Amino acid sequence: MNWSTKKFNYRIVDEKGKTIAFICEYLGKLENFVNESNLHVKRLERTGPDDFVVEVSKDPGWKI
Repeated sequence: MNWSTKKFNYRIVDEKGKTIAFICEYLGKLENFVNESNLHVKRLERTGPDDFVVEVSKDPGWKI
């Protein structure tokens, strides 16, 4: 499988498990979203063939 040409479903959650966002995008676009949002990936867990949970930490005072 070529990860750069397939879209996946990502559920972005914070340290408490609260969903921040849902993204259906390429892996590279997920990386851009996380970087531009000033988030820090702590864990990436595959939950299905095309589904992932991405646990992130955020800077103090961060707001969506």
